Amino acid sequence: MNVKFTIDYDLIELVDAIGLDYDIVDAKSDVISNYKEIEIVVDNIEELVEDEDDYNRLSDDELCEFLLNPTLCEGLIYTQRIYD
Repeated sequence: MNVKFTIDYDLIELVDAIGLDYDIVDAKSDVISNYKEIEIVVDNIEELVEDEDDYNRLSDDELCEFLLNPTLCEGLIYTQRIYD
């Protein structure tokens, strides 16, 4: 199982400081031109979460806090849970 988090680009300095691997992607916005977002993929969640039920029970914000960083969750836009 994997999780892809999409985070607001305003938090790029924090993502860099934490040392996470990420991709910068163009996002659609009717208001802002050249709007960017950060995508962070966490692989092999089963190695990080002891009980798969916990993984399914956690909200997107809780999962972000657990796997990444509570401050990053303030800029969380979208979470995609990928089941292999």
